[in-house]
Amino acid sequence: MPGVVTVACKIPMGIVLQEFKMMPEREQTPQGVRDIQVGRPTGKAAVINGTAHAPGRHRVDQSGNPVHI
Repeated sequence: MPGVVTVACKIPMGIVLQEFKMMPEREQTPQGVRDIQVGRPTGKAAVINGTAHAPGRHRVDQSGNPVHI
């Protein structure tokens, strides 16, 4: 299927990857003002599920299909 990526994660509770965009800003220093780049969140995030699941329950995807690790 095009556009589908499978990622394996060993962190039991998973991880959330947030997207940031570098934005120019000016910073005040004792020597004056300097231009810097600051990472600002864009609001986009990707959730990578880990291996943990509730005892006695199987992990399912958004469609309700079982997910096999």
